[in-house]
Amino acid sequence: MPIVEVPAFERACGAFFVSKQLAASSGHLIVKAPTDAGPVQLDFARLQFQVAKALLAGAAAQVDRSQGQEAARAITRAIEALLAMRTQLERGGK
Repeated sequence: MPIVEVPAFERACGAFFVSKQLAASSGHLIVKAPTDAGPVQLDFARLQFQVAKALLAGAAAQVDRSQGQEAARAITRAIEALLAMRTQLERGGK
């Protein structure tokens, strides 16, 4: 399949395996971008807490490898929250 057809294919089937595989094979991470569902409330304390929890989960997973999947999910959620804040700031806080 030509690479230009991948986005349409993924939207049609609702699965994003091709994009994820392309990103993973080149050492990249796909993070879900915020939607235009409205402004994101900048709550620095909540964001800082979420990032701190993700880092703590990562540290715990270094000690107990069975916690790795949960730590990875926590880190991804923190990255998504940071991306939402970044997007809002780029838009001028609107």
